[in-house]
Amino acid sequence: MVNLTAHLRFSLSLSRLSSNSKKAEAKTILAECRSTLSGHKELRMRPRLSEEKIEFISWDPWVQRLALYKEHKKVKSVRDDKHSREVEIVALINAEKDKKLDTDDALHRPFYHTKVEQN
Repeated sequence: MVNLTAHLRFSLSLSRLSSNSKKAEAKTILAECRSTLSGHKELRMRPRLSEEKIEFISWDPWVQRLALYKEHKKVKSVRDDKHSREVEIVALINAEKDKKLDTDDALHRPFYHTKVEQN
């Protein structure tokens, strides 16, 4: 083991304290979004500084239809440097779900909650 002088140990401890004192603010937020039809939950990422809440159309497995999802609440702030793996995983999952969504097919199918009159 290397023996350090008292002055060197003190300067190393000061540098560690100064580097840990200021944390970078999170640039993204992990938000919980709920389906307007059934209440099914999905997690999505959004920029922290955006004033708009998330709204998107995705497949709702509880009612087996496309549904509008709206942001319900913030789950946590995500710093890219600390949680880069989590950010990548959520982004991959969301991209995969968005690929499966076929909007042209969905527009031809009626939603369950719409009332259809029969003559």
